[in-house]
Amino acid sequence: MRRPLTVAFAALLLGACPEAPRSTPALLAVEPASGPNDVRVELEVRGDFEPATRVDFEGGSTSTLDGRFQARLFSGNAGEGIDLEEVALVGKGTLRAVVPAGAPERRYSLQVLDPRGRSGTLEKAYRALSPANSVARLLVAPISAQLVGVPFTVTASAIDSTGRVVEGFEAEARLSDATGTLAAQAPPRFSGGRLTASVSVDAPADSNVLLVEDSEGRSAASRTFATAPALPVALRVASAPPSVQAGACSEEFVLRLEDAGGRPPEVPVGATVQLRASLPELGFFVDAACRRPVGEATLSSAGVATFHALSSRSGTGLLRLAAEAVPAVEHPVAVRPGAASGLAFLTPSQRVRVGGCSQTVELASVGGDGLPAPVAGHLPLRLAAPADLLLFVDAACSIPSGSLSLEADAAVRTLYVSPRAEGLLVLAAQAQGLGVASEAFLAVP
Repeated sequence: MRRPLTVAFAALLLGACPEAPRSTPALLAVEPASGPNDVRVELEVRGDFEPATRVDFEGGSTSTLDGRFQARLFSGNAGEGIDLEEVALVGKGTLRAVVPAGAPERRYSLQVLDPRGRSGTLEKAYRALSPANSVARLLVAPISAQLVGVPFTVTASAIDSTGRVVEGFEAEARLSDATGTLAAQAPPRFSGGRLTASVSVDAPADSNVLLVEDSEGRSAASRTFATAPALPVALRVASAPPSVQAGACSEEFVLRLEDAGGRPPEVPVGATVQLRASLPELGFFVDAACRRPVGEATLSSAGVATFHALSSRSGTGLLRLAAEAVPAVEHPVAVRPGAASGLAFLTPSQRVRVGGCSQTVELASVGGDGLPAPVAGHLPLRLAAPADLLLFVDAACSIPSGSLSLEADAAVRTLYVSPRAEGLLVLAAQAQGLGVASEAFLAVP
């Protein structure tokens, strides 16, 4: 059982034995796969490459390691082509070689010849390009942190396989970003191998990325950069009720901080808007029931603040709204009368000569603030006066008063009185749901 091994070992000791033959070298890939033809381009060829070895066990000759490879590019006839320079085995399965300058612009196959004279071929392995057509990749320059809505400059280059800018490259380009809000101020394009564009981003992002794509479909992404909200420049009243009813909690007022482009800005935590009003009876509240009064409204992270208002009296005035670092805002406010809750004579008691005619007497439906307030609709008035106090509708006391009523658009009624005898005479008025009101007149000779 041991004899064959002994014979083989003895045969090995007889002298220098060449390495057992192997298969044809296999070529797997070439990097780069293309390059400019006006300069020398270094290639890395990957495949099944090993040097030839010869071992002398008798010491009569020197053991050798032969790593001499040859390589050439060819198109069409493999016997004719371009010999590659500086071909060297630099690692297991890796050759380095240099394509000389001046290779005609075309696609080439690659042939490698090993030290034993065996060859391997990789079809369409490399393409030599004219300088203007030799773009291998795009490169986007780093972008620093930016502010939303503020224009900044983007630069990119078209690079060949040697790292040079392809100065002959001209092409349209497309720019985009991770937020989908990037806008360019002019159509972007590569000119002389370079792109320079002024752009802005309309949405904040902690890790934004800008993408450049040329008309050939090549693309490149920038390193990540932040787009932070811009600083506020203005305070706006985003929405407000057209008026406030006296005695009732108003609808919501909405305030908003904006940057120069009208977008939500960066807002410090805890920022507020101070609330003031020229109407002393008007107060501000944080809730829709007007139970929690406030003197300032807190801004959200989006720069929005809300509040409600309540006034005990009707009238018109101004709201003054102020936040740090932006101009204060004045907003008109109208407090309309509340719902009618009673009757009242608006004019004071008068002295009237017997047989004469009084000054105007005003009778109105009033709200809780004592000011005229409209009624829901037609509401008859019942007037009661002593026999010596006559009622008229004109300032000459020539047209006797008939029936009077209050209307939705007429909360105040006017009349005149004329006494026929001396003394204190009282006029009473009543309306359904509004109670009774009275006015006294002193009749003098």
